[in-house]
Amino acid sequence: MKISYSVKDDKIVSANNQANSGYSNWLANNEHLEIIEVDTEDTQFTNTSNLKVVDGAIVINEEKIAQEAKEALRSQYKTERDEALYSATIELDGMVFQTRPSDMTNFTVGISKGSTEWVLADNSVATVTIAQLQSVLDSAQDQAKSIFDDYMTNLKSL
Repeated sequence: MKISYSVKDDKIVSANNQANSGYSNWLANNEHLEIIEVDTEDTQFTNTSNLKVVDGAIVINEEKIAQEAKEALRSQYKTERDEALYSATIELDGMVFQTRPSDMTNFTVGISKGSTEWVLADNSVATVTIAQLQSVLDSAQDQAKSIFDDYMTNLKSL
């Protein structure tokens, strides 16, 4: 496959996969662009955002591709962290408590105000003790810390 790139000031302006196309020639004549042709079967050369001009040649911008891969991994790690945080539960004495970040305030308020009825993860209402709420809160904080520790480990690996 032959690809023609229109280049101005070492920046790729356009690409056309037909060598010597009329449009590329028109651009070159009217915009003072250079036409650089590449004969390759590598599909990475069809995406101009992953290319750069070096010494008058079109080359794959490995740094940009690596940075995009790193950003994709960072986004994946963040999504995994958020899914873990927002689906977190703690089981205590046969009861399952939701322990999402938004639930932490509810535990703190429930403990300080002496609440003895609690809505569980399955939306049933249970009678609980302040000690049980404190135990769930402590476990939930440990769980959240572990999730964040895993996230930080993943980020450091990038």
